[in-house]
Parts: sequence; structure tokens; C-alpha cells
Amino acid sequence: MTVLFPAYERDRISGYLNTSLIANRLYLERLLESWQAGNPDPRPLALARRATGLAHNDMEESVERVLTESWTRTSTRKASSEALLAFAAYLHRFSQSITGLVSIPGAWEWKASPIVQDRLDEVRKRLLWLEGYLQATSPPTSNPWLPLVATSSETTTGPSPGERQLTRLERQTQVMRRHLEAIRVQSVSHTTRPPSPWH
Repeated sequence: MTVLFPAYERDRISGYLNTSLIANRLYLERLLESWQAGNPDPRPLALARRATGLAHNDMEESVERVLTESWTRTSTRKASSEALLAFAAYLHRFSQSITGLVSIPGAWEWKASPIVQDRLDEVRKRLLWLEGYLQATSPPTSNPWLPLVATSSETTTGPSPGERQLTRLERQTQVMRRHLEAIRVQSVSHTTRPPSPWH
């Protein structure tokens, strides 16, 4: 059966990556809801954090499996494999950055401010764009990648911890986009089959 109907991890990896992206987005949405409502209840965020961790565990195991397949050792696939590793790493870092925002005590006036809420919502839209790009054969038509407006929470010692974490989230989405596009460029350059970036 293995010879006649081989099953390759590269045919499944995009599903695991997308599940991790969705888990990150849902975690971010729980944070948005909590800050909008001024609700310090940690349970919804704890459940979202746990679901994100489980999704990342499955994704990382899939990445390990796909890198053991012989196709990743060819020179034409090396760059794609490196971009895949980087993309997976930033998926994990993104959830850690959300957790960093969750752990910031107080500052509810800053958390509920329209500018902060808008910035978090733009990050959410970027994640949706990445989900669509991961599953589609061409980039989504929407463009959430316009420059983001920073808040003015500077102090004499520099940006607040929340501001630093929020800026980190924004930068991480840009890095994820760059690596995902690199994966697709390598895929299109070396294959005639478009359904999956890793075929």
C-alpha cells in the first residue's frame, strides 16, 4: 500500500500550518474581546492559549516529519525548507507575544483605547490574509498591509511594555508574510502542480 498509494507529509503540512494560524487568530480575538469589555477573567484566554499550544505542537511535529522526506534534500527545495522552518518558528513566537500582552497588568485605559483596538484588529486582518494566502493559489485581493499607526504612549524611559509587545506582533506578521511568500515562490519556480506550496 505504501508503494502503490504513498502518503507524503508535504501534502498535509499546509493544513497544520493553517490550523496554527487560526489558533493564533482566535487567541488574539479573545484578547480583543477581553480588552474591549474590560474583563479581567483569565479563563477564556487560558483556554485559547492552551488550544494554540496544542495546535503548535501538532504543527511542529508535522514540520519535523516533512523535513525527513527526501524532497527537502534537493537543492531546489532547500530555500523552501528554510522558509518553512522560519514560518513555523514565527507562528510560535506570535502566540508568545500575545501571551506577553495578556500578562500586562492593569492599563485598561490604554488597552481599551480606539487606537490600540484598531491596531489589534489590523493584526487580526493580517492573520486572515495569511490564512487565505496559505490555502489559495494566488494572494487574496484584500490588502491589510498598509502602514500601521502607532500609539503615542512614549515615556521618558521609552515605549510602555504593552506598546513594545503590540509592535512586536505587527512586525511578526510581516516576517510571516515574507517567509510564506518565499515558500510559494520556490514552489511555483520548481513545480507545475499548484494545489499545495509543498508539492
